[in-house]
Amino acid sequence: MLGEVSAKFIKNGVNSGENFDVLLDNLLEAFDEVLFVTLNYDLFLEKAIETVANSVPGAREALGMGWYIQDPHWKLVKLHGSVDWVRAFTPPASILGDLPSDNVRGTALEVLDKLFIDEVDLGEIELVLKWDRWRNGAKFLYPAIAVPVDDARQSSICPREHEQAAEQFLTDCENYLFLGTRGKDNDLVQLLSKSGACRVVGIVAQGEEDCKETQSNLQEALDFSSGPQIYYSSGFTGFVRDGGLADFLEASHRTGLT
Repeated sequence: MLGEVSAKFIKNGVNSGENFDVLLDNLLEAFDEVLFVTLNYDLFLEKAIETVANSVPGAREALGMGWYIQDPHWKLVKLHGSVDWVRAFTPPASILGDLPSDNVRGTALEVLDKLFIDEVDLGEIELVLKWDRWRNGAKFLYPAIAVPVDDARQSSICPREHEQAAEQFLTDCENYLFLGTRGKDNDLVQLLSKSGACRVVGIVAQGEEDCKETQSNLQEALDFSSGPQIYYSSGFTGFVRDGGLADFLEASHRTGLT
Protein backbone atom coordinates (compact mmCIF):
# COMPACT_ATOMS: atom_id res chain seq x y z
CA MET A 1 0.00 0.00 0.00
CA LEU A 2 2.81 2.44 0.83
CA GLY A 3 4.31 1.82 -2.59
CA GLU A 4 0.99 2.48 -4.31
CA VAL A 5 0.40 5.69 -2.35
CA SER A 6 3.93 6.93 -3.07
CA ALA A 7 3.56 6.20 -6.79
CA LYS A 8 0.15 7.95 -6.95
CA PHE A 9 1.51 11.04 -5.16
CA ILE A 10 4.35 11.31 -7.66
CA LYS A 11 2.07 10.64 -10.65
CA ASN A 12 -0.45 13.24 -9.46
CA GLY A 13 2.18 15.92 -9.10
CA VAL A 14 2.80 16.11 -5.37
CA ASN A 15 6.52 15.99 -6.10
CA SER A 16 5.74 17.85 -9.35
CA GLY A 17 9.33 18.31 -10.48
CA GLU A 18 9.58 21.23 -8.12
CA ASN A 19 10.93 21.22 -4.55
CA PHE A 20 12.86 17.95 -4.64
CA ASP A 21 14.11 18.60 -8.15
CA VAL A 22 15.19 22.16 -7.31
CA LEU A 23 16.95 20.97 -4.16
CA LEU A 24 18.84 18.16 -5.89
CA ASP A 25 19.68 20.26 -8.94
CA ASN A 26 21.31 22.92 -6.76
CA LEU A 27 23.16 20.48 -4.51
CA LEU A 28 24.51 18.35 -7.33
CA GLU A 29 25.65 21.45 -9.20
CA ALA A 30 27.34 22.97 -6.15
CA PHE A 31 29.10 19.90 -4.73
CA ASP A 32 31.37 17.32 -6.33
CA GLU A 33 29.68 14.55 -4.35
CA VAL A 34 26.45 14.47 -2.36
CA LEU A 35 25.20 11.86 0.10
CA PHE A 36 21.43 11.74 0.60
CA VAL A 37 20.38 9.98 3.80
CA THR A 38 16.67 9.50 4.43
CA LEU A 39 14.51 7.81 7.05
CA ASN A 40 11.49 7.86 4.74
CA TYR A 41 10.15 4.94 2.71
CA ASP A 42 8.76 6.91 -0.24
CA LEU A 43 10.31 7.30 -3.71
CA PHE A 44 10.46 11.07 -4.02
CA LEU A 45 14.27 11.20 -3.86
CA GLU A 46 14.64 8.36 -6.36
CA LYS A 47 12.39 10.12 -8.85
CA ALA A 48 14.19 13.43 -8.37
CA ILE A 49 17.58 11.77 -8.88
CA GLU A 50 16.36 10.06 -12.03
CA THR A 51 15.19 13.44 -13.33
CA VAL A 52 17.98 15.76 -12.22
CA ALA A 53 21.01 13.46 -12.39
CA ASN A 54 20.05 12.21 -15.86
CA SER A 55 20.05 8.62 -14.70
CA VAL A 56 19.91 6.17 -17.61
CA PRO A 57 16.30 4.95 -18.09
CA GLY A 58 15.89 1.55 -16.48
CA ALA A 59 19.16 1.86 -14.54
CA ARG A 60 17.56 1.32 -11.14
CA GLU A 61 15.83 -1.84 -12.31
CA ALA A 62 18.99 -3.12 -14.01
CA LEU A 63 21.39 -2.36 -11.17
CA GLY A 64 19.05 -3.27 -8.32
CA MET A 65 20.38 -2.40 -4.86
CA GLY A 66 23.70 -1.34 -6.36
CA TRP A 67 22.01 1.66 -8.01
CA TYR A 68 21.92 3.56 -4.72
CA ILE A 69 25.70 3.74 -4.26
CA GLN A 70 27.23 3.27 -7.73
CA ASP A 71 27.41 6.87 -8.94
CA PRO A 72 30.57 8.88 -8.12
CA HIS A 73 28.52 12.10 -7.88
CA TRP A 74 25.78 10.99 -5.48
CA LYS A 75 24.76 8.26 -3.06
CA LEU A 76 21.32 7.52 -1.60
CA VAL A 77 21.08 5.69 1.73
CA LYS A 78 17.65 4.74 3.13
CA LEU A 79 18.26 3.68 6.72
CA HIS A 80 14.72 2.43 7.36
CA GLY A 81 14.13 0.73 4.03
CA SER A 82 11.94 1.56 1.06
CA VAL A 83 8.50 0.80 -0.33
CA ASP A 84 10.09 -1.13 -3.19
CA TRP A 85 12.56 -3.18 -1.12
CA VAL A 86 11.68 -6.77 -0.25
CA ARG A 87 13.17 -9.88 1.35
CA ALA A 88 12.05 -13.33 0.28
CA PHE A 89 11.08 -16.08 2.69
CA THR A 90 9.61 -19.57 2.33
CA PRO A 91 6.78 -20.41 4.75
CA PRO A 92 6.51 -23.93 6.18
CA ALA A 93 4.74 -26.44 3.94
CA SER A 94 1.96 -26.74 6.50
CA ILE A 95 1.14 -23.07 6.03
CA LEU A 96 1.37 -23.12 2.25
CA GLY A 97 -1.16 -25.94 2.07
CA ASP A 98 -3.04 -25.96 -1.19
CA LEU A 99 -2.56 -22.31 -2.14
CA PRO A 100 -2.50 -21.83 -5.92
CA SER A 101 0.88 -21.11 -7.51
CA ASP A 102 -0.39 -17.83 -8.94
CA ASN A 103 -1.37 -16.51 -5.51
CA VAL A 104 -1.86 -12.74 -5.29
CA ARG A 105 -1.53 -10.43 -2.34
CA GLY A 106 -4.83 -11.25 -0.62
CA THR A 107 -3.77 -14.79 0.20
CA ALA A 108 -0.20 -13.63 0.83
CA LEU A 109 -1.46 -11.42 3.64
CA GLU A 110 -3.37 -14.35 5.10
CA VAL A 111 -0.13 -16.32 5.18
CA LEU A 112 1.76 -13.44 6.79
CA ASP A 113 -0.87 -13.16 9.53
CA LYS A 114 -0.26 -16.76 10.56
CA LEU A 115 3.51 -16.53 10.84
CA PHE A 116 6.12 -15.20 13.20
CA ILE A 117 8.92 -14.28 10.83
CA ASP A 118 12.40 -14.16 12.32
CA GLU A 119 15.35 -12.29 10.84
CA VAL A 120 17.11 -15.55 9.96
CA ASP A 121 14.13 -16.62 7.82
CA LEU A 122 14.58 -13.73 5.41
CA GLY A 123 16.82 -13.46 2.36
CA GLU A 124 18.89 -10.53 1.16
CA ILE A 125 17.18 -7.23 0.38
CA GLU A 126 16.05 -6.98 -3.23
CA LEU A 127 14.57 -4.19 -5.33
CA VAL A 128 11.10 -4.90 -6.72
CA LEU A 129 9.68 -2.08 -8.81
CA LYS A 130 6.23 -3.64 -9.28
CA TRP A 131 4.25 -5.03 -6.38
CA ASP A 132 1.73 -6.86 -8.53
CA ARG A 133 2.53 -10.15 -6.80
CA TRP A 134 3.74 -11.04 -3.35
CA ARG A 135 4.64 -14.61 -4.23
CA ASN A 136 7.29 -16.21 -6.42
CA GLY A 137 6.76 -19.95 -6.40
CA ALA A 138 7.11 -21.15 -2.82
CA LYS A 139 8.64 -17.84 -1.73
CA PHE A 140 6.77 -14.81 -0.46
CA LEU A 141 8.09 -11.25 -0.64
CA TYR A 142 8.27 -9.52 2.74
CA PRO A 143 8.54 -5.69 2.85
CA ALA A 144 12.04 -4.52 3.82
CA ILE A 145 10.88 -1.65 6.01
CA ALA A 146 11.88 -0.82 9.57
CA VAL A 147 9.31 0.85 11.82
CA PRO A 148 11.15 2.40 14.81
CA VAL A 149 9.29 1.99 18.09
CA ASP A 150 11.99 3.27 20.43
CA ASP A 151 14.36 6.14 19.66
CA ALA A 152 17.09 4.51 21.74
CA ARG A 153 16.96 1.26 19.77
CA GLN A 154 18.69 0.73 16.43
CA SER A 155 16.31 -0.33 13.67
CA SER A 156 18.29 0.18 10.46
CA ILE A 157 17.36 -2.22 7.68
CA CYS A 158 19.76 -0.68 5.19
CA PRO A 159 22.19 -3.03 3.39
CA ARG A 160 25.59 -3.00 5.05
CA GLU A 161 27.23 -1.98 1.76
CA HIS A 162 25.10 1.17 1.73
CA GLU A 163 26.01 2.02 5.32
CA GLN A 164 29.70 1.54 4.55
CA ALA A 165 29.45 3.88 1.55
CA ALA A 166 27.83 6.49 3.80
CA GLU A 167 30.45 6.07 6.53
CA GLN A 168 33.26 6.48 4.03
CA PHE A 169 31.66 9.64 2.63
CA LEU A 170 31.10 11.17 6.07
CA THR A 171 34.72 10.92 7.14
CA ASP A 172 35.53 13.81 4.76
CA CYS A 173 32.18 15.61 4.75
CA GLU A 174 32.18 19.19 6.06
CA ASN A 175 28.74 20.50 5.05
CA TYR A 176 25.48 19.09 6.44
CA LEU A 177 21.88 19.89 5.61
CA PHE A 178 19.07 18.45 7.75
CA LEU A 179 15.50 18.54 6.44
CA GLY A 180 12.49 17.64 8.57
CA THR A 181 14.26 15.58 11.23
CA ARG A 182 14.31 16.12 14.98
CA GLY A 183 17.61 14.27 15.18
CA LYS A 184 16.21 11.70 17.60
CA ASP A 185 16.57 8.63 15.41
CA ASN A 186 19.34 6.46 16.81
CA ASP A 187 20.27 5.01 13.42
CA LEU A 188 20.88 8.50 12.07
CA VAL A 189 22.83 9.60 15.15
CA GLN A 190 25.01 6.49 15.02
CA LEU A 191 25.76 7.08 11.35
CA LEU A 192 26.63 10.75 11.95
CA SER A 193 29.04 9.73 14.70
CA LYS A 194 31.32 8.57 11.85
CA SER A 195 31.57 12.17 10.62
CA GLY A 196 34.71 14.22 10.40
CA ALA A 197 35.06 17.99 10.76
CA CYS A 198 31.84 19.98 10.45
CA ARG A 199 32.02 23.42 8.82
CA VAL A 200 28.50 24.39 7.74
CA VAL A 201 25.22 23.06 9.16
CA GLY A 202 21.80 23.82 7.75
CA ILE A 203 18.66 22.83 9.66
CA VAL A 204 15.22 23.12 8.10
CA ALA A 205 12.11 22.62 10.22
CA GLN A 206 8.65 23.96 10.94
CA GLY A 207 9.47 26.54 13.59
CA GLU A 208 12.46 27.94 15.43
CA GLU A 209 12.03 25.65 18.43
CA ASP A 210 12.15 22.59 16.15
CA CYS A 211 15.44 23.85 14.66
CA LYS A 212 16.92 24.26 18.14
CA GLU A 213 15.69 20.82 19.18
CA THR A 214 17.33 19.22 16.14
CA GLN A 215 20.63 20.93 16.93
CA SER A 216 20.46 19.83 20.57
CA ASN A 217 19.72 16.21 19.63
CA LEU A 218 22.56 16.04 17.10
CA GLN A 219 25.26 17.74 19.16
CA GLU A 220 26.64 14.47 20.48
CA ALA A 221 27.32 13.30 16.92
CA LEU A 222 28.32 16.61 15.30
CA ASP A 223 30.40 19.56 16.45
CA PHE A 224 28.32 22.65 15.69
CA SER A 225 30.90 25.14 16.95
CA SER A 226 33.35 25.13 14.05
CA GLY A 227 31.40 27.03 11.40
CA PRO A 228 28.25 28.92 10.41
CA GLN A 229 24.81 27.46 11.10
CA ILE A 230 21.86 28.14 8.82
CA TYR A 231 18.47 27.73 10.48
CA TYR A 232 15.34 27.97 8.37
CA SER A 233 12.11 27.66 10.32
CA SER A 234 9.53 28.00 7.53
CA GLY A 235 9.66 24.42 6.32
CA PHE A 236 10.97 22.66 3.24
CA THR A 237 9.09 24.59 0.55
CA GLY A 238 10.06 27.95 2.00
CA PHE A 239 13.67 26.87 2.35
CA VAL A 240 13.90 25.87 -1.30
CA ARG A 241 11.92 28.78 -2.71
CA ASP A 242 12.61 31.75 -0.42
CA GLY A 243 16.38 31.95 -0.13
CA GLY A 244 17.32 29.42 2.54
CA LEU A 245 18.93 27.02 0.10
CA ALA A 246 20.87 29.86 -1.52
CA ASP A 247 22.11 30.98 1.93
CA PHE A 248 23.29 27.45 2.72
CA LEU A 249 25.17 27.15 -0.56
CA GLU A 250 26.72 30.61 -0.15
CA ALA A 251 27.98 29.70 3.34
CA SER A 252 29.40 26.47 1.94
CA HIS A 253 31.19 28.38 -0.81
CA ARG A 254 32.73 30.76 1.73
CA THR A 255 34.18 27.91 3.77
CA GLY A 256 35.13 25.72 0.79
CA LEU A 257 32.75 23.24 -0.86
CA THR A 258 33.24 19.60 0.12
